Amino acid sequence: MDVREGFRREGHKANHYHRHRAVYSTLALFAGLIMACGVGSRGSDGEIPTATRPPTVTEARPPTATTRVNRWALWTGGTRLRGANIYQRRVYPELDGDEFMGSGPVGPPYTQGDFDRLAALGANCVNISHPGLFTETLPYTLDQGVQDNLDDLLSLIAQADMFAVISFRTGPGRSEFTFFWGEDGDWFDASYYNDLVWKQQAAQDAWVDMWRYTAERYRDNPIVVGYDLMVEPNSNEVWLDLWDPEEFYADYGGTLYDWNQLYPRISTAIRQVDANTPILIGGLGYSSVAWLPYLQPTGDPRTVYTAHQYEPFVYTHQEPPLTNTYPGVFDADWDGDDDNVNRAWLDNLLSTIDTFTATHGVPVAVNEFGVVRWEPGADDFMDDQMDLFEQRGMNHALWVWETSWAPYAEEVDAFNFRHGPDPNNHTDVGSSDLMDVIIEYWGRNTIRPSSVLTFTPVATSHLPIVLNGNSAGAGPMSLDDVTTWAYQIQDIGEPGAVDALVASHYDMLVLEPTRTDWSSDDKLFDTRGMISRLKNSQASDGVHRKLIIAYADIGEAEDWRWYWIWSKDWNCVGDPPDDWPDYILACDPDGWGGNYPVAYWDERWQDIVIYGQNQSSVPYGEYTSVIDEVIRDGFDGIYLDWVEGYENEAVVAAAGAAGKDPAIEMIAFIQEMRDYATARDPDFLIVQQNGAALSEGHPELFNVVDAIAQEAVWYYGNATDSWDDPDGYDRPHDGSLTDYYIGHLERYLDAGLPVFNCEYALAYADTAYANAISEGYVPYVTRCSLSRLTTTPPPGY
Repeated sequence: MDVREGFRREGHKANHYHRHRAVYSTLALFAGLIMACGVGSRGSDGEIPTATRPPTVTEARPPTATTRVNRWALWTGGTRLRGANIYQRRVYPELDGDEFMGSGPVGPPYTQGDFDRLAALGANCVNISHPGLFTETLPYTLDQGVQDNLDDLLSLIAQADMFAVISFRTGPGRSEFTFFWGEDGDWFDASYYNDLVWKQQAAQDAWVDMWRYTAERYRDNPIVVGYDLMVEPNSNEVWLDLWDPEEFYADYGGTLYDWNQLYPRISTAIRQVDANTPILIGGLGYSSVAWLPYLQPTGDPRTVYTAHQYEPFVYTHQEPPLTNTYPGVFDADWDGDDDNVNRAWLDNLLSTIDTFTATHGVPVAVNEFGVVRWEPGADDFMDDQMDLFEQRGMNHALWVWETSWAPYAEEVDAFNFRHGPDPNNHTDVGSSDLMDVIIEYWGRNTIRPSSVLTFTPVATSHLPIVLNGNSAGAGPMSLDDVTTWAYQIQDIGEPGAVDALVASHYDMLVLEPTRTDWSSDDKLFDTRGMISRLKNSQASDGVHRKLIIAYADIGEAEDWRWYWIWSKDWNCVGDPPDDWPDYILACDPDGWGGNYPVAYWDERWQDIVIYGQNQSSVPYGEYTSVIDEVIRDGFDGIYLDWVEGYENEAVVAAAGAAGKDPAIEMIAFIQEMRDYATARDPDFLIVQQNGAALSEGHPELFNVVDAIAQEAVWYYGNATDSWDDPDGYDRPHDGSLTDYYIGHLERYLDAGLPVFNCEYALAYADTAYANAISEGYVPYVTRCSLSRLTTTPPPGY
């Protein structure tokens, strides 16, 4: 038997789980990977007039939070979103009756209690599988009832403190009945089919317009963290009955049947009005894993690619008698041979995702997956599958979180794990093995919309860091809105220093964490208390609070920090002492005592800076990594010194010996910091100090850092300068060096990143401020020792 033919037959058979003919129209549960057999009337293939102009965006319901969420960070660097789909479709009274789907234009109805219960079980994200906002038939205009339903759902989800992904099942030239291909004549007739989106340019143009409108409407809603462009594209089945991807693309690539030529247009339209909300794209073949490799990434830096995972379908959708078990031996792919279906089988299936991510360097999420609740071994199957997702760092959304609407819930419950493993039970049970597995994974969530401002410290950094609301009232100043800043990394523990910081007019403060200095009594300094006070002090606009950024040297080891446990008797003659790790390479080239360039790609150094692993020899149990200590103390971000270490002679030599490119390794190092930190706070900021030339030939750096700060573009000083000396060591650079800096910094400005500038030139303060402002920088003029706040900003600055 042909494999694809068997697959389609099983998909068709699976629909007969249900006892009510109207249920078929609600079964999104088989939208995931259903490939039913048969063909039917698709309506006219004739010429269709151009779609009407999209409507003007009206004001969406107001967001429930005031802080902008770093949405992209939720999709990268590890599993951060774990939740479920909800199923919504247009109501057809002539098929559904008066109660089954509710009385609205879209059903089934969901209540606040439905979402509160989902959140209480640990889920932090809802994938709203929903009709598109435009009509399915000409003239492809806004359907107000559908839009109102989506607004209502987003409001309920926000009240339950969860994120949401907007996923459109249907839209211009596509009806819900695409998911029930081949069932016409049973409970609906062929006139309900509409798949003209794959044959008519006007329908595709309208999908583009619909998503542009949708993105403009919801771009500022803080809980919306993704746009899924089309749920399970399926032109290969509904028009062509073609299941071989290579054959499909050989014969139909570039035609209207080809999803790969449509989604880049939709993506471009979204980015015209919304630069930040992540875009989700699944492949043809109902977004099955097998079709993922044939997706062509758009190049958009905030796009997630998706798969729906219901294989082996003969197990996940099996109806009684239940002969296939997990783990078990059965024919999983209709080739006539038995397969050993177990964790290794699933791991091998998901290796297709591994290849795709490695090839393209893009994230993948599984935004639909599941198993019918009564399948033998369903709990083990789900445990293995979810664990394999998390090993790959993928976000995932279960199919499905069912409504409590009784007329629907009593009929449609094959995937409702709350009803337990008995097919004949249609009410909630107290517990089940499958339920326990799902709740265990959802319980790993730590990030919610309410948790994007400040942190509650925890005893061990290996535990997730829980985010809570900001006690200061107003949110922090946006990095883009900062007009004044200051930089102090010495003498913060001196009497009156913190008072001066609190009273200052600066929008952003870059500060030494202080208590991480274990060479003196500074290790007793109350950094957390300082941050708390500063977060209750206002920025210059009198509305927002100050941004507080932690200084950290990531390119050099410092022998006064908490992590230093080695001898300190090297005078920089000969090799470092034997007890020093070999990633410490040399002495600071500028003569700063106690500073040593490192091979920052070494895992041991990255453990100190980021991960806090493999440090059993470090005696200070409170500390595990630089990033962890910064987060625990409550800083809004980190200010990375010695990024320019990639140019250091000793570093370049060590990189060459290891077969590494020091520039690429520095960018990768910062990316790992970003991924780790934003997993704990999606709004965590990364500010690069110096090393502006690193961006030359590496535009990816602009997606890794949020800003750059450049020292001494025009003037340089000396660490021994006295604050009381009106001239100090202040000296201007020669013009060529200034031009060099300005040229490299121009790329950051072009990329839309703020450029902060620190000039060591109290003797030339007015000129230094004027120079920086004329270039579009945010300046600060001070002394090189950085041991107090400057008092020299010009009037009006």
